[in-house]
Amino acid sequence: MADDEESKRHAWDVYVKGGPPGVGYDPIHYWRGGPEDPEYAVIRIVPWRIQLVRGSDLHSTIWQPDTPSAPTT
Repeated sequence: MADDEESKRHAWDVYVKGGPPGVGYDPIHYWRGGPEDPEYAVIRIVPWRIQLVRGSDLHSTIWQPDTPSAPTT
């Protein structure tokens, strides 16, 4: 869980700014108190492996950091 205000504000801003049309949403509809709302929480995910599979040929690319870290729970 990311309880610090900077992480909560960053996640909030990502959703407010959205992406391409139709992506993202304004979280104020769910947490009326904004990023300070006690019901608003952010989960920090630290990837230890990312696998990209192309549907057209099923070849995959796997990314792992140079110094692997143990997954957190």
